[in-house]
Amino acid sequence: MDDELYLNEAEEDEDADEASLVVKFDKPYVFEGKEYTEVDLSGLEDMKTKTWTKVMNTVRRSGEGFDPTPQLNPEYSIRMAATATNLPVEFFELLPYKEGSKVHNRVMVFSNR
Repeated sequence: MDDELYLNEAEEDEDADEASLVVKFDKPYVFEGKEYTEVDLSGLEDMKTKTWTKVMNTVRRSGEGFDPTPQLNPEYSIRMAATATNLPVEFFELLPYKEGSKVHNRVMVFSNR
């Protein structure tokens, strides 16, 4: 019984982490001389559809062509994250893969709520 309770609590913690729009980095990330330990994507909640379509058009023009599921495209996620945080696209392009993957996954989860 205790094991089942522990597993349910662990699943709830995992769900809460995925629902959070703050992505915590495993190691500090230095960009342009400033150290970051996390990035807050809560700006996604205030985005308008117009901004979303601008990002999709930018990704499409970048050579990707038409993408019926842009949420799965890391380029899309990077640009959405950059727009949501007011950080340059290069901030996200230069993240270590593991941290970039976390950002991509968080944008996908948000987009599919």
